[in-house]
Amino acid sequence: MEQKKYRIKLFGGRVIGPFLREQVEELFRKGHVEGNEECQLFPSGGWRAIGEFSEFIEILKKLQRGEIGSKRVDLGRLDEENTENETRILSEINKYKMQQNDSGHSPNSK
Repeated sequence: MEQKKYRIKLFGGRVIGPFLREQVEELFRKGHVEGNEECQLFPSGGWRAIGEFSEFIEILKKLQRGEIGSKRVDLGRLDEENTENETRILSEINKYKMQQNDSGHSPNSK
């Protein structure tokens, strides 16, 4: 059985993914996703608030309680292909945030 994958729409409209559930949770832990973004079940699900996905409710609760966020929690090693993909996606997210900051727009403002 193939695992579900998700895409995330960042502020400003940029879409990243697809990610496995564990990869989305890692984005939360690293502070790249804050919990108020939109999410889509890949490849053709409708866009909804990420908090509407039951798969992410527990991690959102931990985020709200301050149990996760800026500190990294090790989920264990992903296989090499997923690690390379994660590195590429996180690099894209960081570039996007830097572009927003350089242009005077906060990536967290609507």
